[in-house]
Amino acid sequence: LAHILQRPQSRDADAQRNLRVNLHRVRSTLQSLGLDHGFEADRRRVRLRVATDVAAFRAALGRADWSQATALQHAPLLGAFSFRGVALLEAWALREREALAGAWQAAALKCAAQAEQCGQAEQAAELLLRLVDAGGGEDVVQALLRVAAAAGRVAQALAACFKAGERPPAA
Repeated sequence: LAHILQRPQSRDADAQRNLRVNLHRVRSTLQSLGLDHGFEADRRRVRLRVATDVAAFRAALGRADWSQATALQHAPLLGAFSFRGVALLEAWALREREALAGAWQAAALKCAAQAEQCGQAEQAAELLLRLVDAGGGEDVVQALLRVAAAAGRVAQALAACFKAGERPPAA
């Protein structure tokens, strides 16, 4: 698969030789970075095992550590990469980005609820404002409006709600 992705027009023998040369370059580069211990390559697959923010994020979700999970997720998965021309990778990346974004939003909402219960209205409001900016729904808006007064951020909360196109519920 890797040689097909690399050079789809090449003959198999040429593609395999090019793949071996490039795998050697990858291994050398990883060695210079001290990351070669996680590099595995054989005739059927190539894998690089390194610690990632996504793995740490998923582990935090598994532990129900909403604060850690919320802190770990900063940007869309592989957001700077383009997979044009490789439809399967593009579809996979889109699915993963959406799943991670949804998981982050759920974790952030739970983290905000915990902060609110602990009397940390400012922390809760900050998370909820980020959720509104990320496209959070009515439940996020209602939670934000609930904690905004205690956090002294009513005007900011209302502005965020109107910017997001959500009208605050009538009192």
